[in-house]
Amino acid sequence: MPLVTIQTNAKSVPKDYQSRVFEFFKELFITPNLGITIETGKDMTFGGSSDPTVTISILAVARFHPDTNPRLHKAIAEFFSTTLNIPVEKTVVVLQRTAPVNVSFNAKPLPDFLARDRDIEFWQG
Repeated sequence: MPLVTIQTNAKSVPKDYQSRVFEFFKELFITPNLGITIETGKDMTFGGSSDPTVTISILAVARFHPDTNPRLHKAIAEFFSTTLNIPVEKTVVVLQRTAPVNVSFNAKPLPDFLARDRDIEFWQG
């Protein structure tokens, strides 16, 4: 269950943006079990400039892997650069991997069976 937080200094996003972001990550992570937060109009600077920028932070249980991360970084940065019209060099992607014991759902810690990299085979193909 990846948790995605998008922060940007863009004042607004297109009306259907939440659903577009959901569909993108659903396909990317091969799961509809996503939590997505979009925060616009943030006071943000990047490299000392307040030009348009976006930071995408994703926390997921044991999902990220050094072999697949470069492809994920590229796909995510390009999606947000294109859809928000922000240069890719002003797009920051942070992938955070955590253990099941650190996350709960429905007041219960996630089971260990979720601690597998389901995306490795997909991304190595």
